[in-house]
Amino acid sequence: MTNIEDTEVPTNEHGASQDMNTDADPAPEPSDLYVWDHFKLEDSGANDSVLYCNYCGTAFVHPAENDKMVTHLTHECKGYLYPFEYEEEESGDESDGIFSQRQGRRALAKWIIMDGLPFTMVKREGFNYFVTVTQPKFAMPSIFEIAKDCYQIYLNEKEKMKTIVKETDKRVCLSIDTWTTVYDFTYIRLTAHFIDNNWNLKRKVLNFRQVPDLSGKTICKEVENCLHEWGIHKILTITMDRAYQNDSDMAMLSKKFNNWSAGILNFKIMHPRCLACMVNLVVKESLEDISESINKIRNAVKYVKTHSISKKFKDCVKEENIYCKSSLYMDTPGKWNTTYKMLDRAEKLQKAFERLSEEDDEYKVAFDEQEMVGPPTCEDWDNARIHVKILKIFYDLMLNIYNSLSVKSNLYFGDLCFVERSLNNWCKSEDLLLSAIAENIKRKYDKYCGSMKNNANGLMLVAAVLDPRLKLKFVEFCLRALYESGIAEEMTRSVKETLVQLFELYCRLESGTRGKVNDVLKATHEVAEQEEDPILELISLYKKHLMVKDSIDGKGELDKYLEDSCEDPLDRNLDILAWWKSNSSKYYILSQIAQDVLAMPICSLSPESAFNVGGPMLDGYRSLLPPRILEGLFCAQNWLRDPSILRELEEPSDDELETLETELWDTTMDSEPECFE
Repeated sequence: MTNIEDTEVPTNEHGASQDMNTDADPAPEPSDLYVWDHFKLEDSGANDSVLYCNYCGTAFVHPAENDKMVTHLTHECKGYLYPFEYEEEESGDESDGIFSQRQGRRALAKWIIMDGLPFTMVKREGFNYFVTVTQPKFAMPSIFEIAKDCYQIYLNEKEKMKTIVKETDKRVCLSIDTWTTVYDFTYIRLTAHFIDNNWNLKRKVLNFRQVPDLSGKTICKEVENCLHEWGIHKILTITMDRAYQNDSDMAMLSKKFNNWSAGILNFKIMHPRCLACMVNLVVKESLEDISESINKIRNAVKYVKTHSISKKFKDCVKEENIYCKSSLYMDTPGKWNTTYKMLDRAEKLQKAFERLSEEDDEYKVAFDEQEMVGPPTCEDWDNARIHVKILKIFYDLMLNIYNSLSVKSNLYFGDLCFVERSLNNWCKSEDLLLSAIAENIKRKYDKYCGSMKNNANGLMLVAAVLDPRLKLKFVEFCLRALYESGIAEEMTRSVKETLVQLFELYCRLESGTRGKVNDVLKATHEVAEQEEDPILELISLYKKHLMVKDSIDGKGELDKYLEDSCEDPLDRNLDILAWWKSNSSKYYILSQIAQDVLAMPICSLSPESAFNVGGPMLDGYRSLLPPRILEGLFCAQNWLRDPSILRELEEPSDDELETLETELWDTTMDSEPECFE
């Protein structure tokens, strides 16, 4: 594995070393990036002219081919700091079929960023063979060169992203998740969540910084520095990935960013907890309670999958008349979803394992010889069966959170109500084992998530009200199903009060636009020469003024929304942002609230880390990279990836891999496939 810090650093003509710090100035920041801008033409006499590189002095006989000059800058020049770029009008379409070294190199850097590949990819034998076959003209850059290319792309994209962030005038919801390296260094990633003026949900990574600790003071400093750098001045919420947060740290954050929030938001509302983190902690401790049973079942599954007795085991399944489409599944350490699936599939085949124990003499012997715990007993299978039944609600909850790109804050309340109601019902079950395990898991749930009665986040309940399929009636209905009528009424009243407070705040903020009318009148003649129809701006502002005034007078807009009939609650395909966009003129102030509140993330973890019981961790290669390069890769990956593409939450199933293996064995290889012809 190559560490970029150990790579030889080139020097310029003055002997100064160059790193990737663009604050250094050995060469001008590329602006007019035509290749001729990097060379100086001099007359050498005898009717000959020579081109000299501006950075290292290498000479070329004039006229020189552009490709040679480009190759010199991209691969040979030791004085040119920046990766060679090209003008947009010169680049053309990257897929137009015409070879371009510059486009190829840029595409390679983007591929490495988007797919999280190591820089050493450019030195791998198989990859170089593939490139040689597909495009022999492409000159492979060095590790250091491709690292510079990636970092320059990050810098370019950062400028574009700053423009996008500055264009939004909405409040921003932040999420902070922590990462560790294999060397126990700690990083925090800060992500901004907001709904833009076209009602599109945006999730943009702002930074990825190494920190000495996770104290409130350290986090406050990093967040504040980041917000100043990006020019963000309005914050609604900060969601952190530490579910069991320290109250003093949260109080410090709340005090520090009080002036950045909406003004009425209290401590709890400003800091909603990461739902995925809370679920992971509950499940982790629940599985630890039956770790011995899990180990026995894991060893039994491992025996079947590694001892070439799959046919014998399938015969046992048939003899027990068990109908099961899914095959056995081995779990991955640290990912509880894989352990859940392993138990779920194995417990359905309990009788087949018991028959195998009776008919296969080597089954029990294997446990003794390899000193493995097992085989599983009836008690172990019962533990697995009950835990699978209960943990399914958490598994489905996580899939519901991550297997969609739509807003999720409106579903937070309903999801937790379902979980709490299910646990309460199981605790009352006549099945003693089920009730005992449910009560144990319920205690863990109350420890990390808390009951809706004591730990409900006000803004998350408001988000449910802002779902046109649910509204306040749904909140009241769910609370009455969970608690006594007096408690339900009090909580419902509290939710409405929070919504009214928000409504009044936004009315005051929007009413400030009325003071702009006179300014517009005074300035109209100044912009008349620039605008085709300057009066249109004034009329638009007047319309906005009327909507704000009507909303303030008696809060009729809020009452009307709450009293209007709901959209179909079973319509799971309703685009809630599109609904608010189309109804923004009808509910002007509420649409402003919805545009801020619905952007709240209910989880701070990325899909890749969703089921990690130990939290996100960088792999060995990325753990070696300098912090600044690492930040560039993380941020640029988020900015370059297509936000409309849903990342797979789970790896291909064992069923798919087993089908592939079967097809490969059944396929005769008398002739090569068409793709090889």
